[in-house]
Amino acid sequence: MTDSTQFKSRDHVITPAFAPRSVAFTYRGAISDAGIKALCEQISLAIDLYQPKHLAVQLDSPGGSARALDYWLHRIGFWEKKGVKIETMADTECASAAALMVAFGAVGRRFAHPLSRLHFHNPRL
Repeated sequence: MTDSTQFKSRDHVITPAFAPRSVAFTYRGAISDAGIKALCEQISLAIDLYQPKHLAVQLDSPGGSARALDYWLHRIGFWEKKGVKIETMADTECASAAALMVAFGAVGRRFAHPLSRLHFHNPRL
């Protein structure tokens, strides 16, 4: 049995899916500070409740905030210290910050569908 509830905002949708020994999240929309903070809070809650060894994050995003990406990288380091590997998957399109989120997933646990588009660029800071 899978428990799934959507968390919607003006610019993003987070859909968690909890099943025995399996935790997965789908993030759709722009990578924003509020969106990544909400995703990270949901992931931290899932880690505390289910104590998985790895969890999956599926992304479909046109990109977004570099500050949100920095926060995501900080949280990944924290979760890895707890022994949790973050599996990342590109859905239809991942550009800019979203493509980097996929690239920074755990080694051997980064995926893209055959028709997914990943767009990388050199951001101006």
